[in-house]
Amino acid sequence: MVERLDRTIAMGKNVDLLCCGVFEMENGRIKAWRDHFEMAT
Repeated sequence: MVERLDRTIAMGKNVDLLCCGVFEMENGRIKAWRDHFEMAT
């Protein structure tokens, strides 16, 4: 599980999105990857 700040450009403006990612691991590899973005920010 990781919390992070994703930076992108939307409609010509810089946007910072707070994000939480959850990784399911199997045999040392990522089996599933889920992200949740806090769109209110």
